[in-house]
Amino acid sequence: MKKLYYTFIIMSFILTSCTSANKATKKKTKKEEIDNKSMAIRFLPEYYKAGKTITVKIVVSPAKKTPGIIVEEKVPERWEIIRSTPQYMKRQKNTYKYLFYGKEVLPFEITYTVKIPEGENGEKEFRGVIKTFREKNIQIGGDNKIRNKP
Repeated sequence: MKKLYYTFIIMSFILTSCTSANKATKKKTKKEEIDNKSMAIRFLPEYYKAGKTITVKIVVSPAKKTPGIIVEEKVPERWEIIRSTPQYMKRQKNTYKYLFYGKEVLPFEITYTVKIPEGENGEKEFRGVIKTFREKNIQIGGDNKIRNKP
């Protein structure tokens, strides 16, 4: 999980530090293209154990000049978020919603702890999207499946 997190940070740094070789052409540079796209990546532990908890992290990088963003995260059925930083705004069954807004939303992280019910086993899936007015629905990338510890 840490290796993937550091890879994401390094990729973000490289992509956002791109510059145009020819500024006179009025074409968008790679940096401008990256700055105009929101993205999010989820980090899951390698395994889960029934009756225990796991910690999940979502790193969100909004496009430049994004005044608001909604993060919708769906955890496996019967699993429950028991702690979250920041706190989620709304819960509908196993979907949790977070809202961030301001003049320009800066990159941020959501870290939450999930309680896994007794008797759970097999592969489980997390799904989520980020929503902005301009970009609509963007899938959260990174880890989305987790297995119980053998």
